[in-house]
Amino acid sequence: MDKISVVVPVHNGRRFLRKTIRGILNQDYKNLEVILVENFSEDNSLELCRDIQKEDDRVLVVTSEERGTSLARKKGVENASGKYILFSDQDDYYVSKSSIRKMHDAIVEDDVQVV
Repeated sequence: MDKISVVVPVHNGRRFLRKTIRGILNQDYKNLEVILVENFSEDNSLELCRDIQKEDDRVLVVTSEERGTSLARKKGVENASGKYILFSDQDDYYVSKSSIRKMHDAIVEDDVQVV
C-alpha cells in the first residue's frame, strides 16, 4: 500500500484543525502521514498541532520560515516521505471515510498523475 503524504498549511486555523485532521486520520486508507506546516499563526495553532502530533505518530509538525500558503506547501513537500502528495486546507472536512482511498485508486487504476 503506497504511502500518501497529506500536507496541511496552518495559519490561525485552531478552530478548524481538530475536525480536519480527525477527518484525514479516520480515513479507511491508513498508510498516511499528515504534515502540518505551521505558518506564523497568532491563535496558538502551533500548540494544537503539537498536541495532535502527540496523539498520532502519523502526524508531523513543521514550521515555515516564510509566510504564505504556497511556501508552506513547499515546506510540506520537502518533508514528505509518501509516494503521493495530497494538499488539504486547514478547514477541509472529509465527509466520506473513503475519499483518500478513492483518489489513490483512481491514480493507480487510470495511471494518472493528478486527481
